[in-house]
Amino acid sequence: MAKQKTETKVPSVKKAETKPKKEKAPKEDLVVFAIRLTEPERKAIHDAAGPRNATQFVRAVALAAAREDDAAFKNAISEARKLRG
Repeated sequence: MAKQKTETKVPSVKKAETKPKKEKAPKEDLVVFAIRLTEPERKAIHDAAGPRNATQFVRAVALAAAREDDAAFKNAISEARKLRG
């Protein structure tokens, strides 16, 4: 008797479609500006803006004060109130 050759088919693997890469916006050269706070001061900032938004809040308030921009200062306070509920 002659042996029959059996073929096993291997399923073809399709490559996943690659998504086009998003173009990244040019990065700004950022620097660190550190300040020392007491624990009650830090807590007050987190209570005002929430822990997730504290850095943005401090940045907005500091820039508004540096630019003597009352509207930006009031806007930062208003945004913090909205975010904390």
